[in-house]
Amino acid sequence: MSPRCQRLADGWRVLVLWFLAVGSGLDAAEVPTNAAGPGPAEPLRSAVLQNLHRVTPRVYCGSVPDSDAAFVELAGLGVKVLISVDGARPDIAMARRHGLRYVHLPFGYDGVPMNRIAELTKASLTAGGPVYVHCHHGKHRGPAAAAMICAATEAWTNDRTRALLEQMGTSREYAGLYRSVAAFHPADVQEMDALGPLPEVAKATSLVDAMVAVDGLFARLRPAVVAGFRGVEGVGETNVVREATLLWEQFREVGRLPENGRRRGVGFRGEAEAAERGALQIKVALGDAEVKPETKVALVESLGKRCVSCHRRYRD
Repeated sequence: MSPRCQRLADGWRVLVLWFLAVGSGLDAAEVPTNAAGPGPAEPLRSAVLQNLHRVTPRVYCGSVPDSDAAFVELAGLGVKVLISVDGARPDIAMARRHGLRYVHLPFGYDGVPMNRIAELTKASLTAGGPVYVHCHHGKHRGPAAAAMICAATEAWTNDRTRALLEQMGTSREYAGLYRSVAAFHPADVQEMDALGPLPEVAKATSLVDAMVAVDGLFARLRPAVVAGFRGVEGVGETNVVREATLLWEQFREVGRLPENGRRRGVGFRGEAEAAERGALQIKVALGDAEVKPETKVALVESLGKRCVSCHRRYRD
């Protein structure tokens, strides 16, 4: 894109943001108008938050705050709203004690759903001050959400949003996150107007939903590995590691579900932890050319048997 076209595009985006802000009840003076955008995110030292960065004066990003000290630190930075894109239930009570509020907009490691763009934009524009965007560790989903907020509200280019993901350590294994950020398209006024109140706590994913997601990933991964990465429609040699990574992350999400352990007990927690370890072994093995194909197949088959056994006890 030529410099002139880029300036026109940036100007149009700022105009759209102005209309969005007016429709959301914001003072137009609060809408950022720096089309050139800020420089790289600023890493901040913290003893209680991982990967903490000041992305812009209005956007911070990092890991989940899980202590009073973490919320104190965020309040001290001037943060008004915490935007969680992690699947776990946010601690809204602790946030309120420190004068903060939550917006919970979770999504997975395979990409950012289209409806989330309008929600993330609205959450940022109506915050009344800086926002803190977080996932669990502050490295993958959180930076993707922060990048989209900056693209929507501060006219960041694709190069700048991609650079943010790279700076914050977002793994290239999560190709869906990079694709979502690269394909960003701003929400329009109608989308914004159609949104109701944004949730403090999103509707929780059930264990059954999570297991269905695991089944889908495993159903794509297993045939490719067993067939030696050849002749399997939809899954080829170039993406089995990615599928294994998503499977591992899905098991990690299962381990953080509120109902994990509370209703299912110690036995289920042990099964979930063992499945997570097994998925990690598969991920590592598939990415290692020195591991024999039969070993890779054996690891996948072992996890499959564990899943069947667990389903019989806890899902079926």
